[in-house]
Amino acid sequence: MTVEERHLDQRVLRTLMRHGQQNEGKLAAKCRRGIFMESWRDCVLRLTSAGLMTATPTGHGHSRVLELTEAGLAKASETKAQRNERTFKEVMSEAHL
Repeated sequence: MTVEERHLDQRVLRTLMRHGQQNEGKLAAKCRRGIFMESWRDCVLRLTSAGLMTATPTGHGHSRVLELTEAGLAKASETKAQRNERTFKEVMSEAHL
């Protein structure tokens, strides 16, 4: 997995944690991706196959409703905590300059 893929996965998980269940198009836009981009399709496939989120068809074309599972919620909380810790360390190191 590349760094870009990992960052996109984390962004999707954090966004779903913050906003709850989302239509795939709206979630893709919030994550600065297009619904038909290869990177987006790969991300959704990775997260659903890992059991971190569910993708339920809406019945309107290719659109799906994406939602975190319990495992996905735990992973999103973990990534949020790691990001907060990194930000805190950066701020503290800048304050000591």
